[in-house]
Amino acid sequence: MRLLISGYYGFDNLGDEAILAALLQELRARHPDWTPVVLSHKPSDTEATYGVPAVARDSLLCLWEEMGRADLLISGGGGLLQNVTSQLSLLYYLGILELALRRGTPYVLLGQGLGPFFGPGVLRLVRRYLQRAQAVVLRDADSVRLVRELGLPPPAVTEAADLALLLRPAGREVAQNLLRLAGLEPDGPLCGVVVRAWASKEPEEAIAVLCDHLQERLGVRCLLLPFQPSDLPSAWRVVAATRSQPAVLDQPVLPAEMLSLVGSLGMVVSMRLHGLIFAAAHEVPALGLSYDPKVTAFALQAGQKALPLAHLTGQVLSVAAQDLWENREAGAKQRAEAASRLRNAAEVNLRVLEEVAEKVTRKPGERQG
Repeated sequence: MRLLISGYYGFDNLGDEAILAALLQELRARHPDWTPVVLSHKPSDTEATYGVPAVARDSLLCLWEEMGRADLLISGGGGLLQNVTSQLSLLYYLGILELALRRGTPYVLLGQGLGPFFGPGVLRLVRRYLQRAQAVVLRDADSVRLVRELGLPPPAVTEAADLALLLRPAGREVAQNLLRLAGLEPDGPLCGVVVRAWASKEPEEAIAVLCDHLQERLGVRCLLLPFQPSDLPSAWRVVAATRSQPAVLDQPVLPAEMLSLVGSLGMVVSMRLHGLIFAAAHEVPALGLSYDPKVTAFALQAGQKALPLAHLTGQVLSVAAQDLWENREAGAKQRAEAASRLRNAAEVNLRVLEEVAEKVTRKPGERQG
């Protein structure tokens, strides 16, 4: 079976790359005879990193040809169908589904979080493509509720969890080496802070206060973790605003390497969803800074705490983080149970995919050209 995989791949976003890495990992383990082909912003990088064929996601000719060769299109995972980022992004991913319909290629939405949607006619447009999917597998309850509001029948929609929860980490020595490269002792008390670029200064100011508070009150050193290259300037601005001079991971890493690094930390404070997902997978105490419903939804699912990013202050953040740090042992059992539950839920993506693949398998070459 030939699978065409569409998502936000090749943009050096660790969260989306973790989704892809986990999906390819599971496909290799379960179905080594299947051929995944990835639509990527940087096809050569994707091929070199994952050892699979990749094609340019913005070449209509490549898309047309590969869609014709594919037995099944996988759209996902992540937050692909939403227009809070941009209307163009939503139209791109719906355009991929439209191309699949025109080529007669069945498709499945896998591990996606839907919405938010804004503007007249948007929900009706999204509903059109969801109705035509072989299956819709969503990563959180809020997305499932949204689809129910669109009127899709229950059998067509399945709740699962983010595919990145299935990713296996790199070795412990990888994490130790990364910490040493950042100038930190691997066995010291550490808090990872996942930063991201933001329109206002308040989050950076609050994080700077947090870093000083943890270092001066608790002796906990902060390590700033950019999950995308565009986050790095924000990390350095935080450093410049502190007395404690937190460390910065300023080199590119693979998703499995970052996962190992997160697993070596005592606590995580994250402005990105996949910082929370990595922490949950490793049962690390985590505090989310919620800028989007998907962050709050996952924090609830994982038993994590979340603060709204709007009007965040250093004092509020420091109090919440100190409480989490001082009570981290008390929550160990809850985190272990959540990690197991989330991994089981993430497995649902693969079970549904296998059911769809069995249903849509065609004779070799039936839709070539």
